[in-house]
Amino acid sequence: MNRHASVAKRLGELLIVLSLNATATWAQWDVSIFMQPFPSPYLSDWEHNPTIGSLTITNNTSSPTDVLVYLTLTRNSSGVIATGNSNLISTSPGVPTQVNSDRFIDWNTVTYTTGMRDQAIQTGRLPEGEYNACVIMKDAGGTVLAANVCAPFTIVYPNPPSLFFPAEG
Repeated sequence: MNRHASVAKRLGELLIVLSLNATATWAQWDVSIFMQPFPSPYLSDWEHNPTIGSLTITNNTSSPTDVLVYLTLTRNSSGVIATGNSNLISTSPGVPTQVNSDRFIDWNTVTYTTGMRDQAIQTGRLPEGEYNACVIMKDAGGTVLAANVCAPFTIVYPNPPSLFFPAEG
């Protein structure tokens, strides 16, 4: 076997071992995200209403672990519009940890894409459309524990008010 083939074989074996270790790590964590199907379009509601979304984290390891959650909001028609992360979240072994949206996102860390930031400043709301909220969870050392856990939601603006009383005239 020539030197290049030997190096390629060793790299392939290393990748298999690394992927098995990553799978074993991910298998020790169950993460699910729930978003209200039709949340408020107003960003101030997102910051102050903890029921907009929730995250359930189950630590199936044998030790307590502090984790960080990284959130990405994607609009189906225009891609990523915002990212942010949580503060450290403590999890206990075998006990599901329920985290509402007021804890799985630290609003001081949120950054918007340029176009979205301008719109958010002008209108204070997300544009209408189909979205996905996706999370990646890491331990305090940066090891990925769960990735690409997503939940869809739709932003729909309320109808404008209409006058129905008094009658015309």
